[in-house]
Amino acid sequence: GGMFGGVLTQKAGPAVVFKVASGIALFSALFGTFVLPESLPKERRNPKLNLMEANPLSNLSMLTKSRRSIGAAILFLMFWSGLNCLQINLFNYTQYRYSW
Repeated sequence: GGMFGGVLTQKAGPAVVFKVASGIALFSALFGTFVLPESLPKERRNPKLNLMEANPLSNLSMLTKSRRSIGAAILFLMFWSGLNCLQINLFNYTQYRYSW
C-alpha cells in the first residue's frame, strides 16, 4: 500500500495514486456486485427496504440506554481521535523533516 503509493507518486505524480485507488475501488465494487454469490438464502431475504431501519442515526438512541454504552462510545471516539492525530502529525513531521 504505502510503499507502492510512494513509488507511484515519485514516478507519475500524486494524482495518479488517487486514480489507481479509485480504479481498484471500482473494480472491487463491480466484482462484489456481479461475481460473488449471495450468501443469504432466498427464503431469508427481505425484498422490502424500510428506510427508518436503514437510517444509521436511528441507532444512536441505543447508546443512551446504558451508561456503559455511553462510556464505550466516548472511549472509542477518544481512541479513534488519537490514532488519527498520530497519523496527521506523522505526515506533517515527515513532510517538514525530510521535505517529502
